[in-house]
Amino acid sequence: MTALAAHPAPPKATESPKSFHHQENSRNPVKPVSPTPLNEAAETEERFLGFCADLRPTGALEETLVRRAAVLAVRLERSVAHEQAGTAQRIRQAETDFVGPEGLDAASIDRLKAEARALAGFDASREGTLARRHEAATERGFYKALKELRLVQKQARTQEGVESNESFEQELGSFFQRNREGDEREARYLDPHERTPVQAPHSPGQSPIAASSDHFDLPITIGRRC
Repeated sequence: MTALAAHPAPPKATESPKSFHHQENSRNPVKPVSPTPLNEAAETEERFLGFCADLRPTGALEETLVRRAAVLAVRLERSVAHEQAGTAQRIRQAETDFVGPEGLDAASIDRLKAEARALAGFDASREGTLARRHEAATERGFYKALKELRLVQKQARTQEGVESNESFEQELGSFFQRNREGDEREARYLDPHERTPVQAPHSPGQSPIAASSDHFDLPITIGRRC
């Protein structure tokens, strides 16, 4: 007993601040804390690097569009998270405030409680409407940035293809020139006035037919008639 008396309990004054904050938190539910700009910037940078690995931007314009898409993606996710947190808080509050009418059975009370949760799941207030509009505008901006990025990348690939074809033709210019000269020589060679006579084929045992431009020599056998 004396040993216990030697170590008195700490004064209650040191516990009062903790109990005070605990009571305040119990009366006022803790709301989701909005992210600090530093955390939002770090998340945006991480999303930007991920988009760069997937979309492979080249040039300042494409990187700007990718960064814009990353910013809007983070904002869209935070808008959805904010809406979900608010919905969950309203549902919890509706369950806490619900009081079943007297004289009803348990099934009817459960049905009314479920209806109260369903009504709390949708925020019909002005703030809720503005939040949904903001979320929809953010989503449209995100897909618009992706569409513009695809368009810029397509135009860049088309321009690269045209420049590649021009460079290829310049490198093979001498080869095309030789082909044209060969075609011209072949056309002159096949001209009717410059065509050389061609001898007709003959079978074995027969004399070949000597062809000329004016007459033909035909072999004739002279002897008695059978």
